[in-house]
Amino acid sequence: VQRAQIGHIAPDIRPETRQPRLLPLPEDLIIHGEPTPEYRDLVSELRALGQSLKERQIQPIVVYPGTSSLYPAARYLILIGHRRWTAAHLAGLETLDAIVVDPPTQEERVRLQYIENDEREDFSDMERAWALQQMRQAMGESSTWEEVEGRLRLSNARRNQLTRLLAFKPSQQITVARLHLQETQLRPLHAALRNGTMTPEQVDAVLNRLAEITVERAVAAEAAPDLGDPNPVNRRAGIDGPTVARLVA
Repeated sequence: VQRAQIGHIAPDIRPETRQPRLLPLPEDLIIHGEPTPEYRDLVSELRALGQSLKERQIQPIVVYPGTSSLYPAARYLILIGHRRWTAAHLAGLETLDAIVVDPPTQEERVRLQYIENDEREDFSDMERAWALQQMRQAMGESSTWEEVEGRLRLSNARRNQLTRLLAFKPSQQITVARLHLQETQLRPLHAALRNGTMTPEQVDAVLNRLAEITVERAVAAEAAPDLGDPNPVNRRAGIDGPTVARLVA
């Protein structure tokens, strides 16, 4: 374990090696000193985590030697702990405890990051689908979904559920991940897209309305905190299947 300078650590931002978890860079979360509206809840959570890290860092992050085009001073890239690194940035910390390991293979990296996040309640189905996609790419073009299921210990039925979300175009996938919408909630929407009864533009309209509903519910919960769910993850996931089905209809 080393006490590493924050400036010497960076996330790997290359598309093929980025973390499966949707986590914007610190400079994209805060604009002119204020959280960007779509990530207001996330910034609140990260600031709370940053305050906790100021008091005590219980678990070191895991890094490996590497460089970053976006962060020229970096000597290490993050394998596990991207969220803690982001929180430390927002909190103005100068150092973090880090375990330095050898650079992983692509397959090892995806598997370890998936295991690290799988039990977290804020790890969404869209992010799981991205991890599946990355694992298949890491294993090579000749790999099968059955082999991917074995690596990540997923059933065939669960893998099928998750990969249906890949029918959304990339910008739509980011919206789905940001809103923490699960596959079961979105089933009417991705089914309509896959069978051709809805166009991508119509899907955009539904997702935009779901984003508006999420903001409306968050504002209402803040105005009446005793009636709202105190867990920001649950607030973000507050859209139910019937709401999606009505919008699709």
